[in-house]
Amino acid sequence: EMLRRNMTIRGHHVEAVRPSAIFGKLVNQPTLRKWLGYIDKYILFPIKLRSRARGFAVMHVCDHSNSMYLAHAGGAPCSITCHDLLAIGAAQGAYPERKISISGRVQQRWILKHLDWARHVVCVSANTASELADIRGNGAPGVVVIPNALSPECMPAQEEDVRNLRTRIGLAADQRYLFHVGGNQW
Repeated sequence: EMLRRNMTIRGHHVEAVRPSAIFGKLVNQPTLRKWLGYIDKYILFPIKLRSRARGFAVMHVCDHSNSMYLAHAGGAPCSITCHDLLAIGAAQGAYPERKISISGRVQQRWILKHLDWARHVVCVSANTASELADIRGNGAPGVVVIPNALSPECMPAQEEDVRNLRTRIGLAADQRYLFHVGGNQW
């Protein structure tokens, strides 16, 4: 949304297109809902995307896990953002403690294969760009590193707010800490 909003502010016509839940919302059972959602994502959405992509100068896919959509750009040049390659690496056995199902390994091979459809790959870190070059085995043509942006609302907290928070959670002014943003899943 931030990318769409700021490109529009700069005078570009931007349309965000995403899969709709049709089959995926028919049932409440999580596993069945996931598999029915794949119909929405991998069968119905590419049809919609092909028709919507016509007439656009560029198609950008905001997450590399959706690289299969690059094949449905209707001939428009494509770019994609690659956030990390953890799932692909896990599927290739780089993290033996992480067990990946057969369907998960197939899906990650599919994602990696379709990354080659992008004229440009935006990696959010030099480490991700290096890993991509290693995994591809063909270097990193068309890869550029652009770190994730922050929303303008993200700014340093006021010193008084920091002191109050430290007091509330019992951290001394000189005590170091690790701030973890995200989940505790692998």
